[in-house]
Amino acid sequence: TAQESYKTERAQAVKMKVELEDSVEPIFSEIFRLYYISPEQAKKTLNELFTSAAGEGSYIPIQITEEITTRSIIVRGKEKDLDVVDKVIKEIDVRTKQVLIEAFIIEANSDFEKALGTKLGGYYKRTGAKQAGGVAGTSSAGTFDDTSAALGSKTDSITDFAVGSATSGIGILRKTGSAVLKAEITALEKIGMGKTISNPKVFTLDNQLATVTQGQEIPYQTTSEGTTSTSFKEAALKLEVTPSIIGDGNILLDIKVNNDTPDKSGGADEHPI
Repeated sequence: TAQESYKTERAQAVKMKVELEDSVEPIFSEIFRLYYISPEQAKKTLNELFTSAAGEGSYIPIQITEEITTRSIIVRGKEKDLDVVDKVIKEIDVRTKQVLIEAFIIEANSDFEKALGTKLGGYYKRTGAKQAGGVAGTSSAGTFDDTSAALGSKTDSITDFAVGSATSGIGILRKTGSAVLKAEITALEKIGMGKTISNPKVFTLDNQLATVTQGQEIPYQTTSEGTTSTSFKEAALKLEVTPSIIGDGNILLDIKVNNDTPDKSGGADEHPI
């Protein structure tokens, strides 16, 4: 219809006007110095940002040149686009926080886990109200008024061996410092419940995988086309941890534990893998 044709022509005219204004808008160049990310990373992020904004196959309104020697990028584009680049660089070119991962690798008997959970899985409850508490990292003199004390439940505790009829608790991994944990482990070692094999520590960056491995490599022979060769298979206790620091300062841990041991049940002629 005539009305639809008019709307189409009007839209095309507006589009041509915008494109014409863009074509005559002055082009500037600006150097952005980088401190924590590489020029390659910055260029990739900015190109992806402007490509998604312009649409696949569209013209990207900025040109980026990497300057490796000075850890900089040179960006050429319109003033409004350079303002966007400046804001993005300030957000992504920041120092990544580090996290210290500390693990206790312990050779323990069947009562160790229960004893540790009983010692550290405590809670207190105020009479007439639901008020939870936990084992703090330091100690000081004081008393609880109008309270009843008991051992914590399995909810949020490090083990499911905590006893009593409580309905809530606080996990020691969140509230107990390593000094308290070391003291309790040492006490259990002295009464023969376990033995610390190692206490590895490793620094990792926020959202980066850290791996702690304790074990050995088992040699075994393979034969292929008449040729015998020796290969190695890892048999180890492996802890993989990825920390994630959230906005309030707490740390979320993505933990994966794998415990491989040699299988010696097959006899001397069988590979223990």
